[in-house]
Amino acid sequence: MGRRILMILAMLIVALGGAFWWFMLSGKAPKEAPGVFDIAEWRSLVVDDAGAGPDAVRWLEVGHDLAPSWAVQAGRFSDAVPMSYNAIQLSWPDRSIIVGGAVDAETAEQMRQTPKAGFDAATYETLLAAMLDAEQVLITHEHLDHVMAVARHPEPARLAPNLVLNAAQLEALPVFAESGVLAPEIAAVAPVDFSAPTRIAPGVVVAPAPGHTAGSQVVFIQRADGEEYLLIGDIVWNANNIDDLKPRPRLTQIVVFDPNEDRAAIERQIRALHDLKVAEPDLSIVPAHDRAFLQQMVADGLLAAGWE
Repeated sequence: MGRRILMILAMLIVALGGAFWWFMLSGKAPKEAPGVFDIAEWRSLVVDDAGAGPDAVRWLEVGHDLAPSWAVQAGRFSDAVPMSYNAIQLSWPDRSIIVGGAVDAETAEQMRQTPKAGFDAATYETLLAAMLDAEQVLITHEHLDHVMAVARHPEPARLAPNLVLNAAQLEALPVFAESGVLAPEIAAVAPVDFSAPTRIAPGVVVAPAPGHTAGSQVVFIQRADGEEYLLIGDIVWNANNIDDLKPRPRLTQIVVFDPNEDRAAIERQIRALHDLKVAEPDLSIVPAHDRAFLQQMVADGLLAAGWE
């Protein structure tokens, strides 16, 4: 009887260990991912825009919090990871483009993970006002921490003409609106076809990157002075994921995302971003939520904190 109990215990330990490995540790980008991201194609689309790109790339942080490292990256067990909720503004002397709709106060509170979380209502109002003046308003993907200033904007009739969203993003918006009903002006916005890399302004290209969500896309920016950026949304939450070639753990995918992200696509994109970072060391690859990374970009003069 004792031997049988030991065998059962051993099997249980093995099963639990296997489950822990599967949900928390496993996952790695493939050895290669050709054709996922083609920076040469993006550059070809803006080759005639030399010196005409945005003068500045600006970061407006609406809120922040901390996330457990194990939820951010499979197999990572370290200090809590600073997370940012924000939007990016591309500014020219006579116009601007905004990427991201951030969170509103209600959503920030619902998402709160730690007592150190913060939300700046005045900054959120700055975002709402800037979206009305922007030539174009985009999002990288259709998740609640990127769309609230779009789905719940208090002046939808004025915002709607500025929205540049793909079909999957528009289809997902109603669930984020108050009571699940979009303002009719936003509901009537015609989707833009971003199924192939598309130049949307001097020095700015949007390219499809489905995986995290069906409507995920990246934004390539060539600033007027030649500095280049790639806004990658939530392909990863932290720059370390790219360096370490590791995705989020399966547990995060199961608990947080509905519908679940395409893990295989994410792993290919991580490999492609890793290889792009090696090949193009001067390209700033920007994860939307990596607060420490974004703050360092400000310190390095690559991002301007706040908006004009």
